[in-house]
Parts: sequence; C-alpha cells; structure tokens
Amino acid sequence: MKSPKCFLLVLSLFLLLTACETRRASHPAEQPDSAQPPTLPAAAPNVLPTADTADLTRAYNREPGPRDSLILVGSRHYRLSVRVETDSTKPIDFAPAGSVGGAFAVPSDSARRAGVVRGYAETYTFTLRDSVGRKTIFRRQLHKPDFYKAAPRDIVTVTNMPPPSYLGYSTALDALVFGCYIGIPFSDVGHQATLLLDRQGRVQGISPGGPAYSDAPDCDPRISPSGRAVLTCTEVLRASQPPLSLLKPHAQLRAARFLNDTTLLVVHEYGDYVERSTTPGSLDAAEDGPDVTAPMSDYDFVTTPAQRRLPTAQILSTSGRVLRQFRFVPDYELASDLARAWARAAGVYLFVEAGHKLVVVPKAHPEALFELPLKRLPKFRLPQRPHEQPYSVISGFTRLRFYVDTLNPRAVRMQALPPAD
Repeated sequence: MKSPKCFLLVLSLFLLLTACETRRASHPAEQPDSAQPPTLPAAAPNVLPTADTADLTRAYNREPGPRDSLILVGSRHYRLSVRVETDSTKPIDFAPAGSVGGAFAVPSDSARRAGVVRGYAETYTFTLRDSVGRKTIFRRQLHKPDFYKAAPRDIVTVTNMPPPSYLGYSTALDALVFGCYIGIPFSDVGHQATLLLDRQGRVQGISPGGPAYSDAPDCDPRISPSGRAVLTCTEVLRASQPPLSLLKPHAQLRAARFLNDTTLLVVHEYGDYVERSTTPGSLDAAEDGPDVTAPMSDYDFVTTPAQRRLPTAQILSTSGRVLRQFRFVPDYELASDLARAWARAAGVYLFVEAGHKLVVVPKAHPEALFELPLKRLPKFRLPQRPHEQPYSVISGFTRLRFYVDTLNPRAVRMQALPPAD
C-alpha cells in the first residue's frame, strides 16, 4: 500500500499537469481572413541556444536573393521572393564618371569628353506571402534612385544589381534585412548596402556599407544572434537608439565582425588615401578606352609614424563601449582579410597577424583576449596530446596549423603547412 505522502505527491503532480494543459487549451484559435489588408503578426523574440557554438566571424557567401523561398519570422513561415528587372528602354545618364570606365560612356563624342556614363532603369521587387503563397503580406518595389545615398552615384547608375540577399529578420528592429551589392559590371569595383523593410514592407533604411570587393574591409552585413543589432559594415543599427558609426576620421575600416551577440572586433588602419597628380574621372584619360569597365585608381595610402603607433583593433560592445584595444594588422591583397579560425571545442577565436602573433579571443569574454608571439610558440611534434585539437589558418600570407589545448587555450603548439600547389 502506498504511503499518504506518496499519494499526495502523485495527486499534486496530476493537478499541476492538468492545470498546464488547461492553460494551453485556452489560447484562442486563429481567426479567418478578414477584408482588411494583411499584416505580419508580431514575432516572438529570438532565443539564443544554450550551447553557443556558432562561428560569428564566418564570411557570408553573398548568394543572390531568393526567387521563392520559405523563411521563418518568429514562429511562422512565409514565402519571400526577390526580383530584379532591367528596362533597356529607359537609360539613366550621370556625370562625372568617377570610378566608371569608358565601356559605359554615352555614345557621343561630346558626352564622352564630359565624362557622362549610362546605365538603365532597374526595378527591385520584394514580395512576402503566407506560407502557402495565397495571401500577399506586402509587395514593395525600389529603384536605382533609392540607392543613390548608399554608393557613389556613377556606380549605381551603371550597376546590374543581383537580387538582394536575404539575411534574416531582426525582431528588435522589426525588419527583414537584405544585403545589396552594387558594382560596376565586369569589374571588381563595387559597394554594399544593407536594406531594412518592416513587416508591412516599408523601407526602414538603406545603410551604406562601403566597398564590397576591391579595397573592402573584412566585413559582411550581419544580424546579431538575438536580432537586437545589425552590422552594416559602416555602422551598427540598434532598436530605439541612433546608429553606432564604425568610421573614424583619417582612418580606413579594415575589418568588423561580430564575436558574440553584444560584442564586435573592429580594426582600422590610420592614414588617408591621397590621389596622385592625375585627372580622375575623365573618359579621355589614358588606359580608359571603350573596353575598360573601371580604370585603375591612382592613389597612395599615406600614414605617419605617430599613426602607426596607435592601437588599431578594438573589442567594441554594441552599446558603443570600448572594452579592449590592441594593435593588429590584417592581411591585405585586393581587400582586407582576417586570417582566422574558430576553435569551437575551446570556445575561442584565433586571429593571426602574419609573421608576428596569434591573438586568442574567448567568445564568451572577448575583452579577456591574450596574444602569443609566433616565434615563441612551441613547434608541434607527435604525439598529439589528449586535449589538443588542430585548427588551420590559411590566407594569402599565412599557412599555419595550431594545436590548441581545449582545456587551457594558452597552451598552443604550431605547425607550418606546406605551400599551396
């Protein structure tokens, strides 16, 4: 026979479960469609997973936007499509040419001498429907003039924009977020912009993101894991707060990446671009014939000894507080490149300054980073130790493998990798 205490315990559990089931059943059923224009229901806040193992520094693949894709907003699914249409019967002219070459000059001797370039009207259509594609939530159309403040006017004029990439939904900003890539066709010259549409399809903003290809920072537009902030590569957008600018006077942004939900790594190089004694933007200039899409820019990056002594990297919170400063120089070929790896088992990011040091950044507390000079790291020799995990860092200037003790990330051994084929 069961004791009275056991009986009371079982009865209490039964009543508790019954109450929970009753509360769950009390939610009203979904209402049928009404004659009012449909709007997107409020989305539940995104919840971070308990095991935070994602690499937030990974590069975005920049795939063109979805022609017809099922997306999740809060707890509901919707169908999103993005279309780009070019109208070759509606030319758009602009001068001066700036970064655009003679391949896009207006076919007239006088216009060519004046540096006039020609593109064509484009329409960018964003359509959101319910999950089965029957009800239209919104349909929004944008055009090239909407992007005139996001990139140089001459580049916007001639661009054939790929369908904007869908980056996700930010609950805090109430926005569907898109990455837009605006470039001179058949060249490596272009800019990026971040477009925000609210749940009714209204434009919340188009934020310029700076260069996207040649001379680009190591940065892609991103939403923080919780959706509370959006990185546009020139600023951080936050709900109910002004944008947090990442730009500095007399400095070039070289990298910006989320490290965790509330913290970023931001790297600058201090100095200024100074043009040489040439005439930029002229379509009559040498090496700018009718086949040139983007003439070579003739400039130098000028920096001073005092600027070269300044800390270049910051661990920056999304509130704008600088948590840590140190010197770090990314790789640079046609664009900046953070030579890096995500050591998931140890919960740390590995950043390599070529030929100098390894910077180990704990994801949970990035301000507690530490630096390990490469010359002082012990060389890896077999056998591999019980808690060591290998992580390769390969870039234009670095080919190294680090064996990190996942229980003590300060214990690192290094191995040089053979040259690439």
